[in-house]
Amino acid sequence: MELRLNTPHCPPPGCALLLGVLLLAASLLAVLFPSDQVSRHIGKFSFLNAISATELPQCLKLAFSTSLGPHPAWRAVASAVFPLCGLAAGVAVVFFLFRRPYIVEQSLEIVANFGVQLQQKTRWGGIKRQFIDASQVSDVIINEGFRACDVVFYVALLVKDQPSMVVPFQHFPLPLEENLVIYETLHHLLHISSGVRRA
Repeated sequence: MELRLNTPHCPPPGCALLLGVLLLAASLLAVLFPSDQVSRHIGKFSFLNAISATELPQCLKLAFSTSLGPHPAWRAVASAVFPLCGLAAGVAVVFFLFRRPYIVEQSLEIVANFGVQLQQKTRWGGIKRQFIDASQVSDVIINEGFRACDVVFYVALLVKDQPSMVVPFQHFPLPLEENLVIYETLHHLLHISSGVRRA
């Protein structure tokens, strides 16, 4: 028997990473080449009218001149605030992606009289598997905990010689009724003494 849970409509990581890179690039370009500098100088020159290739570097130099000149106060504020916002957003997106693996799928496979295999899949495609032999499972319990302001129930395996519980679906809180089905199935297939017990 196999139980599998996954997150619905999980966005691909490439899109978020591309968004972060674009935000960082846009903020750096906004700091290095403010829009009022470029628009003010490009109107004065037409690169198509350059007589020779020797005049092209001069046109480029003048077009991207660092001379700011007078401009309204709101434009100065926008030139300072928008690049910082873009930089902060880009850093936040990249930090979110690389902070830790994001679990998009967890599965529990039960083989009668043999054991339990747990599997986690990250949004980057990485897969982590853990096999627990049936002889090592001392008990299966339904535990309860708090998430935000809600009480959640979860199935946990008590494994011999392991100090902490093993929670098959710790990233996906399930209703109590579904936890009871998983609980009874584990007890039946692994031949653990029955009787619902909550920690």
